[in-house]
Amino acid sequence: RLHHTVFSRSQGATFTMKFIWIFTLALGICISLCDGACYYSVPKTEIPPTACVDEDGTHHEFGTEWVKDCIRCSCHSDGSIGCCANYVIPSDYDKVNCKEIFNKDTC
Repeated sequence: RLHHTVFSRSQGATFTMKFIWIFTLALGICISLCDGACYYSVPKTEIPPTACVDEDGTHHEFGTEWVKDCIRCSCHSDGSIGCCANYVIPSDYDKVNCKEIFNKDTC
C-alpha cells in the first residue's frame, strides 16, 4: 500500500511565501554584516553632458564601465557616475587591532 502526500494549492503557496520570507531575511542579514561602499555622483555642469567625467577628470562614454583601485564604476546617460567597491569590509572589523592587507590586482 502506497501513501501519497498531496499538497493543495494553498499549502504550496504558504510554503513559497515562507521560503521567500526566510530567503529575504537571510539576504538582509548578510548585507547588514558587511560594509559595501557605493556612491553616486551627478555631473557638475548645467548643460546636458556628452560624457561622464570622473574625479580624476577622465571622460567616459555613456554606458561604459571601468574598474580603478577595485572600485567598479559605470557612466549613465545623464552624466552621473555610480561606483561600488569590488570588496566588502565586515562591519565588526577592528581597525585598531587588525592589520589590513589588500591586493589591488586581485581585489
